[in-house]
Amino acid sequence: MGILTKYGLKIACRTYAVALAWLFVIACSTQSTTDHKEHAAQVRSIVAIADSLKSNGPAWVEHFIDSAFRSIPNTSAFDIAKKYHYLASYYYDRQRDVAKSGAYADSMLLTITDSTQVPEHIKLYANALLVKGDAVKSEGRYNDAISYFYRGKLFMQMTKDTCSFYEYDARLSMLYYDLGRYKEAIRHYKETLDAALHCPENLFTRFAQAQAQLDNIALCYSNMKQYDSALYYYDSALHYIDKHKQQYLNSADRTSRQAFIETAIGVITSNKGQTLLDTGDSSTTEQVFRESIRINAQQGHDLADAQNTMSSLASLLLGQHRYKEAGEQLQQLRQSLDQSPSTAAEYDYRKVKWKYYEALGQPELAYATLKSFLQLKDSLNKASEPLHSINIQDEFTNISQHYELALLKKQSELKTVYLSIAFVVFVMTLLIILLILKNVRKSRQYVQELGKLNAFVTKQNNHLKKNLSALKQSQQENSRMTRVVAHDLRNPVGGMVAMTEYLEEQHPLINKDSKEPLQLMEAAGGRALNLINELLHLNIPADTLKEPVELDTTLKYCVDILRPKSKEKELQLELHLIPVTVMANREKLWRVFSNLITNAIKFSPSGSTITISMQKEGATVLVLVKDQGIGIPESFRDKIFSFSPEVKRTGSSGEASFGLGLSIAKQIVEAHKGDIWYESTEGMGTVFYVRLKVTEANA
Repeated sequence: MGILTKYGLKIACRTYAVALAWLFVIACSTQSTTDHKEHAAQVRSIVAIADSLKSNGPAWVEHFIDSAFRSIPNTSAFDIAKKYHYLASYYYDRQRDVAKSGAYADSMLLTITDSTQVPEHIKLYANALLVKGDAVKSEGRYNDAISYFYRGKLFMQMTKDTCSFYEYDARLSMLYYDLGRYKEAIRHYKETLDAALHCPENLFTRFAQAQAQLDNIALCYSNMKQYDSALYYYDSALHYIDKHKQQYLNSADRTSRQAFIETAIGVITSNKGQTLLDTGDSSTTEQVFRESIRINAQQGHDLADAQNTMSSLASLLLGQHRYKEAGEQLQQLRQSLDQSPSTAAEYDYRKVKWKYYEALGQPELAYATLKSFLQLKDSLNKASEPLHSINIQDEFTNISQHYELALLKKQSELKTVYLSIAFVVFVMTLLIILLILKNVRKSRQYVQELGKLNAFVTKQNNHLKKNLSALKQSQQENSRMTRVVAHDLRNPVGGMVAMTEYLEEQHPLINKDSKEPLQLMEAAGGRALNLINELLHLNIPADTLKEPVELDTTLKYCVDILRPKSKEKELQLELHLIPVTVMANREKLWRVFSNLITNAIKFSPSGSTITISMQKEGATVLVLVKDQGIGIPESFRDKIFSFSPEVKRTGSSGEASFGLGLSIAKQIVEAHKGDIWYESTEGMGTVFYVRLKVTEANA
């Protein structure tokens, strides 16, 4: 039988240290993975390492596989199924442990259910069914095996991956071969070969399948006594290996692949030798047998095939009356079987040994050996009896009918569900139509009412627009009149203040009783003059004339002017400047900072400090005016920059406030495309911030 279908792949052993190193790399490469995605690359690496080290034995392989998969965080069901698939194939092909192979196949079937819709998962599920079929077939449960194979075929067809179909054809051809129906077996072997040769992926797997199927076809022809055809296919298999092997011997996995290729050559050579023996070419047969034994008796190759070939060689030598050489060959075979038992080789050994004793004229030993041979033969015949009672085509027909009935039943149930859903949809549609007809009548009335309401709203909207326009015009007129009145009042009020200051200075003419009224007049006039100035600066236009202004110089000028006023309250003014130029209206900008510093003086207690500083922030400059005064209540936060009379407060020394300065400052800053805001803690002080864009030369 071919190497893939009769024996597992024989891979040379690597060192334990290499495995640990690879395991460390795999573990490190997966640390960043935290979700339950599939880890195809890591799983392939683990399988490749386990494949190269599987000759160390099943306990070591299982331990390595479990440890490696535990190093992958959050493994998916697909990853776990691949793990079970590898172990199921390993125990079936390498260890011939049918029970464990079947158990791992069951685990695969539980991990990925038949309801999966992912093509890769479907393909793996189909493989699980085929592996399970292999396991139950080895247990003699041929009907169950056929059922698993058939289900595997159905799922393979669902993937529409024709390159996967050869997995099913290979199993079916094996069944026909075991039944002795070699013509049917040849047909399926050729279909498997054709699929393998036309699939572009898995090149080494394709290579292994192709040589195996050529060997299997030759075996079928040999069993049919069509020796010329058999020898042709044996030579074709060897030629195919010789033609393609070099490309695989140059790969990174050279050692394991070389062992596989040599093993395949040894198996094909052994099978060819048996056919040559049947044709009567005994001299060539002996050379071929010895070459095959030399190859597969090596460690890491197919010892079971070498044992079978030893039996054939011993039989050949016995037929040539070369009893001494035959005895030596049988002794060598016995030693090999004691170390690595094989039922098939044991059967051949007892058969040849019986004939050997008979040829030597030792009837007692011949009888004892014949008896043990017949016992083993009866046991094997009994195990194979169920297979010969099976008609594969009938079994497939029965299984197909069973699944078709199950499918029809499911379709019937689905049709019932669909019919119920259709009825419910029909009833709901009918109700919806009735509701629509009912609401159409109401909607017409609503449309008429909405039309009337829309006309009324449009009329009101137009009326509001007219009122808003008139209000805006009235506001502009009022603002203009306010500015005219304020402008006309500034000169006489200023004159009154100047006159009272002059009268106060004329001490000889002014007595003590008259001086106090003059001081009151001066204070009232000063407040009136301040109010007039505030009114004149309302409604700052956005297109204010701007020029380059040295902001640090402007701030120093403001502080110098207000320093005498701060000394009256024993306040300390600290100034921290950096040279910055902004595009601004010098007089308007001076007013902003004069207002902020004046407010800080007004609301700061005696003996405290007021700090004026500048900070460069990219293409902007930030000016901070910080005091240690009474602070601003939280209730003023939304009103502090408005014209609301509620924000008027008396200073810390009784200074009057009109509540217009900050609103004017905000208008000026925004007209300069800047921002103004504050931070304050009541009772502890306030910081006002002004951010302005600097000129390109300072950016």
